[in-house]
Amino acid sequence: MKKTTFTIPTTDNHGKKFPAATMDGIQQEILKRFGGFTVKEVTGGWVDEQGKSYIEHNLEYTIVMDDEALERLARWLKEIKDLLSQEAMWLEAHETETYTI
Repeated sequence: MKKTTFTIPTTDNHGKKFPAATMDGIQQEILKRFGGFTVKEVTGGWVDEQGKSYIEHNLEYTIVMDDEALERLARWLKEIKDLLSQEAMWLEAHETETYTI
């Protein structure tokens, strides 16, 4: 199993908030495609190749999935990158074990 973490920005590259319907739609797609998630608000920053810095407010999602689903997640995040006109998206995956207690 893989524990994946990725961020979805809540604003565009000019600081304008994405519509609530867009953000709700993304969460519904995560549920539909991957069956569940944990989410928290985070702030991060990065510098592009031209030296422009970005400070972003994001939603950080965590999903546990099998290797096959990881490939689907990566493809879907490319779609979200285009939808939100982002320069880059972050996806992290680690091996994990899960237990239902």
